[in-house]
Amino acid sequence: MGKAILAYPGADPRSAVERLFDIYFDHLAAWDRDLLREVISASFQPGAADLTAELVRLDTRLLDQTRALLLHFVAAGELRPGTSAEDASLLLYSILGTHLLMYISLEGFPIADLKRQVNRQIDLAFAGLSGTSTFGHQ
Repeated sequence: MGKAILAYPGADPRSAVERLFDIYFDHLAAWDRDLLREVISASFQPGAADLTAELVRLDTRLLDQTRALLLHFVAAGELRPGTSAEDASLLLYSILGTHLLMYISLEGFPIADLKRQVNRQIDLAFAGLSGTSTFGHQ
């Protein structure tokens, strides 16, 4: 889903990750929430190894794409030198995953609010990754 972003990431790492995540948001918004709940619930049932494997494969693809973007921007000098693309991609995915669970769980949680909350937290993460933040430092 994110191949076009990987091929043409642009100059801004924050924007590239936002565009990548927006593809996943848009895909998610096309699904009925009740169906999403059923799929996730079913993945935890005995005998659901194939479904669980498929969900893990989708998550792994997003992690891999996020890591590839971050590696590109570390090499381009757009992120703090020494940034672990592995750790940073997991951090960004964790932000997304937490909010996706809220979106799926809470009936009145609009996708626009999901995007807004995720983007605010991604802003905070990128402030640290770019080295422009003093958050947590004294």
